Amino acid sequence: MQERRLAILFITFALIGCGPRKSKGDGPDGSTPPGPPDFAVPCLGLQCQQKDCGELGATTLVGKVYAPNGKLPLYNAVVYVPNADLEPFADAVTCDRCNGHVSGNPLVQAVTGPDGAFQLDNVPAGIDIPLVVQVGKWRRKVLIDVPECTTTEVDPKYTRLPKNQTVNDKEGNMPKLAIATGSVDPMECLLLKIGIDPEEIKEPGQGTRVEFYKAAHSPGSTISGSTPSAADPSKGIYTDLKRLLGYDVVIFPCEGGEYDQDSLPSKGSPNRSNLAQYLTAGGRVFATHYSYDWLTYPGSPYNQVAKPQLNGLWPKDQSSFGSDIVPTVAKLVTNFPKGMAFMKWLISAGAKSAQTTLNILAIRRDIDGVDTNYAQPWATVNNSGTPATPLLTFNTPPDAPPDDMGVPQYCGRVVYSDFHVAASESFGSTFPKSCKGNDMTDQEKALAFMLFDLSSCVQSDMIPPVW
Repeated sequence: MQERRLAILFITFALIGCGPRKSKGDGPDGSTPPGPPDFAVPCLGLQCQQKDCGELGATTLVGKVYAPNGKLPLYNAVVYVPNADLEPFADAVTCDRCNGHVSGNPLVQAVTGPDGAFQLDNVPAGIDIPLVVQVGKWRRKVLIDVPECTTTEVDPKYTRLPKNQTVNDKEGNMPKLAIATGSVDPMECLLLKIGIDPEEIKEPGQGTRVEFYKAAHSPGSTISGSTPSAADPSKGIYTDLKRLLGYDVVIFPCEGGEYDQDSLPSKGSPNRSNLAQYLTAGGRVFATHYSYDWLTYPGSPYNQVAKPQLNGLWPKDQSSFGSDIVPTVAKLVTNFPKGMAFMKWLISAGAKSAQTTLNILAIRRDIDGVDTNYAQPWATVNNSGTPATPLLTFNTPPDAPPDDMGVPQYCGRVVYSDFHVAASESFGSTFPKSCKGNDMTDQEKALAFMLFDLSSCVQSDMIPPVW
C-alpha cells in the first residue's frame, strides 16, 4: 500500500507542470509568498492550451452569432469551447428545461446579447480549436485557429447556425420541424428567409429535418401532388401522437377560417388532445391567427391564458386592426428580461419600426389580453380603448408543479401570433417557387425571433435567460 501511495505521489508531481501555477508577485511586496508546494490539478485536453498571459492580456474570442442566413443576429445563443465530445441529441421531443449546462464539458462559454454579440475569455490557443454555437437543438461546431494572448474576432461565416443537417454540406444539428401549410399565411417562406436550405424541407419520409404537410381544411402551398395532409391517418401528425412526438417544433400557419380540428379524419378524432399531450411532454407549437382553434375550444387547458374570456374561451374572431397596406403600431412589452432584449434585438436586426414599437400589417383580434399567471404578452395594441394582444407566449403545462425552489417545471412552449408573415409573400402553389424572397419585414423579423426563442430551452419568462 505504501509503495502505491508513493507511486501516485510521483505521478502527481510529474503532471503538475501541466496545471496552472501561481505567478511571481503574488505577495504583498511583490515577492512570491512562502508556503506549501502548489499541488495543481493536472490539465486535461484543451485545458493544457489555456495560457496565463499575464500583462499581455487574455486569449479572447469575440464575434456575433447569426441565423442560418448569416444576416439576422441571434439573442440568447450559447457559444463555447468544448473539452469533450458533443453528445447527440435525442431525435424526439424532450422536456428541455434550462439548467445552465450544455454538452461537451465546456472550458469557456458565453451567451449572446440582443445584438448577437459574445466574448469568450481564457480560450485555449492553437490550431483547430473547436467552437460551438447553439440554440436549443440548433448546433454547429467549427474548428478555428486561435492566436494566444490577443483578442481575435471570429469570422461570421463560422458563427451562424447550420442551414442543413442531412443534405449538402451537413453543417450541424437542427431540430426536427413539421409545418402544415395554411392558405393565408405562407410561414414556409419564412423558413427560407432565415436561411434553411430548401433541400432540407421535404415531404415526410425523406429523412430531412423539416417535414412539409398541408393543413387539413384550407391548406397553403404544396411541394407536389403527393404532399400529405397533416390529418392523413397513415402519414399525418394530427391523429398519431407517436408521430407527433417525433417533432421538436410544429408550425400551424393560419388556414383562413376557424375549423373544428377534431373533425378530421372523422368526427371525434383526438387531434387536439394529441397536441395537448405533445405540449405537456415538451413539444413546441407556433400558431398564427385562426390556428387559435388548436388552443381555445371547450375543455381546452389553454383557455385560461386569455383575460378576459368570452363564454369560457378566448374572445376570438373580433374585428381586425388596420389593413394589409397601412400598418398598426403595436407597443412592445419590455417589463420582463426577454421583452427588453427583444426591443433591443429589433434595432440590431435593422427593424424600421420606432423604438419600443413594432409595425404590424393586418393585426387580427382574437385575444384582448392575457392572464400573466399563465402567459406573457410581447406586444399590445390599444386603439381608442379597444385592446388586442397580437403576440404572446406561454409555457406548458399551464399549472406546472414547482420544484423545491418554487420554480414551475414547464416542459413545452407555445408562440401565438395574431398576424401573418407578409400577405403578399406567396404566389402560385408549389414550394419553394411559391416564395418571392422579398426582404424581411419587421413583423417577419419578429416572427423569426420567436421561432428561435421557441426552439430554445424552456423556463419562466420572468427570470433572466439561462442555459
